[in-house]
Amino acid sequence: MRGRGGFANRGRRDNIALSRTTFVNKDKTNSARRLQRDLKELLESPTPMVGVIAKPLPNDMYTWHGNLKGPAKTKWENGVFHFEMVIPQDYPCSPPAITLYSTIPHPNVFGTKICLDMLDTKRQTLYDNGWVAAYTIEAVLIQLQSFLFEELPGDIETKTGILIQSAVKNANDFKCTICKHRGPLSADPPFPKPAAAEDFIMVKSAKELLQEELVCFQTKMPLREGTLGIGISLKKSPRTGLFMYINPTMDLMNMRSFTKLKIRKALQGERFTHWLPLYFGETEIFTIEDENYDHETQAMVKTSKTVNTKERFETHIESSLNFICNGDSSKPYNHEQAQKVMLKLIGTHIIDMMKENRHISIVAIRRVFNFIRLFIYLMNKDAKIEK
Repeated sequence: MRGRGGFANRGRRDNIALSRTTFVNKDKTNSARRLQRDLKELLESPTPMVGVIAKPLPNDMYTWHGNLKGPAKTKWENGVFHFEMVIPQDYPCSPPAITLYSTIPHPNVFGTKICLDMLDTKRQTLYDNGWVAAYTIEAVLIQLQSFLFEELPGDIETKTGILIQSAVKNANDFKCTICKHRGPLSADPPFPKPAAAEDFIMVKSAKELLQEELVCFQTKMPLREGTLGIGISLKKSPRTGLFMYINPTMDLMNMRSFTKLKIRKALQGERFTHWLPLYFGETEIFTIEDENYDHETQAMVKTSKTVNTKERFETHIESSLNFICNGDSSKPYNHEQAQKVMLKLIGTHIIDMMKENRHISIVAIRRVFNFIRLFIYLMNKDAKIEK
């Protein structure tokens, strides 16, 4: 006979299971959105992919199959290597797992598994060459191709040379039981048609290049789809309550990444505790058109919504300044908050660059102007700040 404790324990287990399911569903929704963007980038890339291709399975966005083509005029020539890429539900926080369906003689390939720095989760900063959320599926494919077919040192090249011919034959004989891949003559997904030399030449204006940079590093959502800002860390004096410093990170990130995805680390590994939106001249009211991948038709389906970017930004900046100053975004906004935060932020950033505590990069210099522009916006909005 089950006592009250038994029912209570079962209730707690059910609640824990439900909580885990909720977290998994949230992760899956966020990763699905990001995967949609990665797929769109892959399909609409201005420069064609050469020798590598991948796409999701018809009924599974998280499992991709792809093919690698051996480079011409090498021992790998005419070889088509089929592989599987499984995307985790917390992508892009965690990298894809890649499995080769036929082994490749390479010192960093162990059976069907690959040891690739880019996919290393233990070194999750750009400086360590490990996995970071800014990497996309396209970036993984490009790195995979250059890594597997790179020229090896002389002694290793001699040892693997004989094995390469056998590897090419085995790869070309492979027939996948999951997708429609049946070898080089019936590759699935098929390789795109050979591109002309002019297809690799891109001419873009300075404005177009700048717009491409105004993207959240985590979600890849552009400015039009969400206010962009930066992560900051701060310290207050226990005695006076005044800010001792406000350290900014350099990577652009939207509020969704901070509040819903709980991102608290920049690409260089810097930790932050707060989010501050930046002003990029948002004044438009426009309609956003988005595309989502439809598994049934295996095509991108368009959706749209109207957004007032000025109202969106104003809401974000006031709630952000409230939270930075008071730890509560629901309190009434006042001009003193903007004055305290912006002066300390600009001062800390410039002093760090002068002392060489921060690398004086183009991005760091741009952030100085971003901060000043935001301060000017706040002063124009409230004359008390200027006084």
